[in-house]
Amino acid sequence: MDVVHRLLAESTFCQLPIQAADLKPVERLQADIAQSGTDVLVDAHAVIASGVGTDVATGGEPVWKVRPNLTALIECKQADLPYVFFRSRRPAANAALVVGLHRLKVEVSAGDSRNTTVVDVSNALSLNTLPFATTVPVISSTFSRLTRKGKELELTGTDAYNSVIRPLVKAALHYEAISKPPSSFAFVDCTAVVLIAIIDAPMIAIDVQQEGHVMSYAPWVRVLRHEPVPGAQIFDTHRMFAIDCVHWGYLPAYVNSFLLPFAATYAERVERHHTELYYGRGFVASESMTRAHELESHLTFRS
Repeated sequence: MDVVHRLLAESTFCQLPIQAADLKPVERLQADIAQSGTDVLVDAHAVIASGVGTDVATGGEPVWKVRPNLTALIECKQADLPYVFFRSRRPAANAALVVGLHRLKVEVSAGDSRNTTVVDVSNALSLNTLPFATTVPVISSTFSRLTRKGKELELTGTDAYNSVIRPLVKAALHYEAISKPPSSFAFVDCTAVVLIAIIDAPMIAIDVQQEGHVMSYAPWVRVLRHEPVPGAQIFDTHRMFAIDCVHWGYLPAYVNSFLLPFAATYAERVERHHTELYYGRGFVASESMTRAHELESHLTFRS
């Protein structure tokens, strides 16, 4: 499952067939990952074609220039001993990395102020308010894997990081780089990238409390990691990455109940705000709305 898209429903719209060039970023990513020796998987065979909305009444001229997509970068791991996740009290964070636009920030001006607020695309679309971000069973910022050391067992965070976090973050940054469109492109993709580790091993969540530790099995854990940004010097030197660790037995429920509904709502919001996303600027009636939990519902475009 690589790309999910839903067209607008009006009868005056039609869908143009996807071009072979649209798959080149995915194919390049697969080739580069294979050459680098990492085992991150991208399933290009499950691409659901996106399209360009056209208004038949105006001679087929495109009426929106931003196409919503969702890409899943997947790492598969199998082990006999458990992965151990330590619960975090962090609030819900954006579950996807948004790439593919000319501008990955939106400048929001307000009718009652001369100030301009700059937000990233995820916040402009209020993705952190969706159930995919708010209903995760376990949030964790630290996890380890049990390994054997002679007759003893030990927890190792290094192995878990190098085998799960590092390759997925590396693949995400590479995908972001190859998805950046040339400035001459009139049509661009707004792609939400979800990082998923499918684990065939016991997954244990530990809640550290003063009166004692509480352990439970967890079918889905979202690991939040601050990682350095290559080349960043002063601002935005680190970024938050969300990695969904999903037990293989829970994968159908994860996809059908959470990921696909998220993809559908994401597509609707991208289509609704395609102009703001394309030009990287938006407008709200009041400056207080730029700090609203649901900025997306107030956001409009003003030329």
